[in-house]
Amino acid sequence: MWMVTGYFVLLLVVLVFLFSPSFNNPPRSDWWSALYSFQLVDASAGPPGFSFVVNHDPWRDGTFRPAAHPILYLAHHLFGASFLLYHLANLAGYFLSIILLYLLGRRFGIGKGILILFLSVFAVLFTHFDIITWTFHLSMPLSFSAFLAGFILYLRYIEGGDKLLLIPIGILFLFTLLCLELYLLWPLGLLLISMRRIPGRRRPAVLMTAAVYGIYLLIYLITRTATHTSGSLSTPGVGDVLLSIGAVFFNLIYNGIIINLLPFLSIPLKVTHNIEMSGPASAWSPELLRTVVGVVGGVSIVLAVLISSLRSTRRKIPPGLGWLFFFYTAGFFILALGRSTTENFNDLFLQFRYQYIPNAFLVLMGALIVDRLVRSGPARKVVFILLVIVAAVNVIVVRGAVLLVDTEMAPLKTLLGRIRGGIAAGEITPERPLALPDGIPSYLPSLCWNEDMGRFFRGTYQWVFSREELFCFTPFIGDAVWVADGETLNYRAKDKLDPPVLPQRNIPSRYWERAGSLDADD
Repeated sequence: MWMVTGYFVLLLVVLVFLFSPSFNNPPRSDWWSALYSFQLVDASAGPPGFSFVVNHDPWRDGTFRPAAHPILYLAHHLFGASFLLYHLANLAGYFLSIILLYLLGRRFGIGKGILILFLSVFAVLFTHFDIITWTFHLSMPLSFSAFLAGFILYLRYIEGGDKLLLIPIGILFLFTLLCLELYLLWPLGLLLISMRRIPGRRRPAVLMTAAVYGIYLLIYLITRTATHTSGSLSTPGVGDVLLSIGAVFFNLIYNGIIINLLPFLSIPLKVTHNIEMSGPASAWSPELLRTVVGVVGGVSIVLAVLISSLRSTRRKIPPGLGWLFFFYTAGFFILALGRSTTENFNDLFLQFRYQYIPNAFLVLMGALIVDRLVRSGPARKVVFILLVIVAAVNVIVVRGAVLLVDTEMAPLKTLLGRIRGGIAAGEITPERPLALPDGIPSYLPSLCWNEDMGRFFRGTYQWVFSREELFCFTPFIGDAVWVADGETLNYRAKDKLDPPVLPQRNIPSRYWERAGSLDADD
């Protein structure tokens, strides 16, 4: 017990060391659109109010994540402009998921040593470093941790039959479904897989699962009757379904194996308004990538069917491997199905957030296979050495990526820090307000401002401040006493600015109204 506790303490120290340079970085990309909607909701005297947060989806992709943005809304109200707390909460959710993966792995009978070794690699994988540095996806580690906790409790229910456990299990599963579409098939699949193993306990489990999906559907219907919705859900065709199946196997081979083992193949990073991996998939056109995904996926499916049909192979399949494989395939299939109808299909294989949860089950599958099938001492030593090398290479690449993000975000961190200091010192006040010219992002690295996201709202960086602090800003340079300067990363008295003043768009007066309509066009 003490050794395991010591391991997790050491792992936490390593993670803090790796990611601490990013802990004071400001929000980026999608955060700014969300913060703007949060401020509008707080300023509204009436409806639509909170439904604007629940259904927030500026791209109108038709996603259904009614708990994801309320989590960010709560975090913003709790943490305000204290960027450190966002990062610590995100890291805590990530670290909690690793602890729960360990507990789940032990439930599957995986040996402590092998499990710890594989989870160490998982913790530092480059393919999901941005889950920690980009706090906008806070709901992802939190919801994944909730599902893992529910899964562990469900296994305990199967073993002991305590019906009271189904209450927290149902609540945890419902929370995960409301955070991300990826989990859509997991509770149902878990029930179907375990049907034969729970005689006498089947009916309560069926009722719990039905209640979870029933409430989920009810929440969907209620939220879709609001005046502001996140757009209609897409309707995939047969070709999209087949492509999504192929995407599961392509991603398993491309990111799950190749990039995880050789992360340097995906660098240098592509840094624009977001961060993406480079590598072969990034060089292909969307049409070519879809073709490659379809071919690789089709061949993989055929091979998987042929191999699984061999009796000798079936005898060697460790118990529980099917469950883990189901979670990997069902989760990524839902992700791919949602992207298959959009122009962003490539994002599945290039953006980091899509790899974190699939990697978790891939790592557990690897640990289970090695623990059951690699018996000899020399063979285990080879596995140990290989995993240590993989972890070390990933640590080096992750550290470089974190430092890159920190460098990119440093100017914005400096600017916002000085503005926050000016407000605290009483220099910037409602009577002596500050203007943030719209052209100021042009002075900063591209990661500090997502131009595509910026078109969904007015203004720039003031939205990270509290409701009271917002009165210290004005959208009009003519009304300002202070004006932020992108060259010096500070604010200066307006009358001391050298002409010409930073560019400023003609913004309607309703921009600064503290109440009013929250139409999608506003």
